[in-house]
Amino acid sequence: MNNEKLDKYFYLGSPILFFSSIIIPVFVFFSVIFGLCAIISAPNIETLVILLGCILTSFIWIVFLKQKTNILYSWGKFTSNGVYIKQGLKSKFINFHNFKYVGIAYYKHSLLNSNFGTIQYFIVFSLSRVDISYQSNINLWNPPPHSFKIKFNKKLYNYLLKILPQKQKKQLEYDYISKILRFKN
Repeated sequence: MNNEKLDKYFYLGSPILFFSSIIIPVFVFFSVIFGLCAIISAPNIETLVILLGCILTSFIWIVFLKQKTNILYSWGKFTSNGVYIKQGLKSKFINFHNFKYVGIAYYKHSLLNSNFGTIQYFIVFSLSRVDISYQSNINLWNPPPHSFKIKFNKKLYNYLLKILPQKQKKQLEYDYISKILRFKN
């Protein structure tokens, strides 16, 4: 395998989070613009209430973004001995030996928990043990700072098998066999 193909940053989240990380700032911006346009076009008490509502809505979105920055705006670059995590302007390097859990988790993307649907797999990197209940419902897991999940990618999986320490490599291989191959057969 050619290592240059993995010399890029991966989004550390699910595709829906990526969409959310883009659309939420748009909502913040447009709600303030809407409130300002309302107050300029018809300066009365009703439009002032609309402006205050828009500012309050924007404030709530900003607080939400501040709390979820580590989930919404994280990118990771995998190296031979760890991962560089970029969150906005901050970046941090975490050695693979520091992760207590490197494995595969999943959730079933279906309507009202029916038997139909697709299974979404993620590679999970956690500085603490991931509760067993989250390993089959990883969409409910709220990762602590510097822990993350990344959408399963076969190329990344093979690369990680080459560079991970033995303990994490065994856990990743075991999870691949017990979770992904089990559902394919």
